[in-house]
Amino acid sequence: MDRGLDKWIAENVMEWQKVGYGAIGHGHGIHEPAKYGWYDKTGGMAHPDVKIWHPSESILDAFQVVEKMMEKFPDWFCTIDIFSQNYNKEDKGKGHCVVTFQESAEGYTIYSCEQAETIPLAICLAAKKAFKEVE
Repeated sequence: MDRGLDKWIAENVMEWQKVGYGAIGHGHGIHEPAKYGWYDKTGGMAHPDVKIWHPSESILDAFQVVEKMMEKFPDWFCTIDIFSQNYNKEDKGKGHCVVTFQESAEGYTIYSCEQAETIPLAICLAAKKAFKEVE
């Protein structure tokens, strides 16, 4: 479980911001309860609870990350390979899920290729690395 990675993905790849508890505009005559969750750039709620959105663990949340990457980089594609644990004995302990983000328009430029024990974690690691490559 990597909450730091989940937070990084939410804020950078998904472009969400976390809104927490408290009063909105406290001291300015406005006393509405604050909303809690992840919000997109327009102020719309992207996910209602920061405590349960975990793309590094949940395959459903991880595929939101893949979809966002494809939206941001329309010339890219993502491959997900799953190997049996006995496929490559030299990589024992590194995981058997490999995720790659690459661009087809530029002669298949690979921006990231990450390996992990689970598909969601591999997606998040690859998305973070690819995102940093093009920043």
